[in-house]
Amino acid sequence: MSTASNGSHDRSARQAKIQAAAPKESKLKPILAVIVALVAIAGIGAAIYFGTKSNDTGATNGKLPRGAVSETGGIMLNATDPGAGVPVLDIYEDFQCPACGFYHEQLGSTVDQLASSGKAKVVIHLKSFLDAGIPGEKSLKAANAAACASNSSPEAFVKMHDGIFATQPEQEGDGWPDMTFSDLAQKAGITGEAKKAYDQCVADVTYESYLKKVDEQSTKDGVKGTPTYRINGKDFDLRTLVDQQAQKVDSQGLVKAIEDATQK
Repeated sequence: MSTASNGSHDRSARQAKIQAAAPKESKLKPILAVIVALVAIAGIGAAIYFGTKSNDTGATNGKLPRGAVSETGGIMLNATDPGAGVPVLDIYEDFQCPACGFYHEQLGSTVDQLASSGKAKVVIHLKSFLDAGIPGEKSLKAANAAACASNSSPEAFVKMHDGIFATQPEQEGDGWPDMTFSDLAQKAGITGEAKKAYDQCVADVTYESYLKKVDEQSTKDGVKGTPTYRINGKDFDLRTLVDQQAQKVDSQGLVKAIEDATQK
């Protein structure tokens, strides 16, 4: 078999695994499949990253979006830094990842509340590893749109982050229609001159270099798949929140984990 044929076969096999693992009619059923997806995607993501050479052109000259905690760190979901002593919740996710979409649906409002109340410093690390082998860099474009919204305002970032997940394509690789990000920006309250700047930011993929560095740094930090939640640098097992009998995710379990971290 030729190299090209092997590559095609590998991509087809990978796509089949993700499709098989992704939630179908309802993201609540079956939850076991979602957990399998989490594990499967983690393994696939690690294989993709370590087998793919970085293609960062550095075209954005080190530009960082508002809210970025560092040149290689995520974007803070809080409007303002809650300060020292507050637990840090790091969330690593890829907008195309089915399991990320599932857990965001279940935990997103709780995470937003933790940030808005200042009970946790929430940092969103936007990864794009699922773009490997797929034309169009769909994850990167979605992540860039979120970063562009963050540069407009913290509130716009929260709404854009939620909106992109709410419009997640049914199948990884399909991507979002170009107008989706513009429509979501309007719903996020980005208007007038700010909207023009946002549209240009999206068109130019302004934060490409920054986002690729975030992706690379997260892998260096031991993140091998998405979603990964960390509280004060320690992995939080999302599976502990899953109630199989009730067919739901216990969001209060995450709140309790944050409260426990606050007391330490």
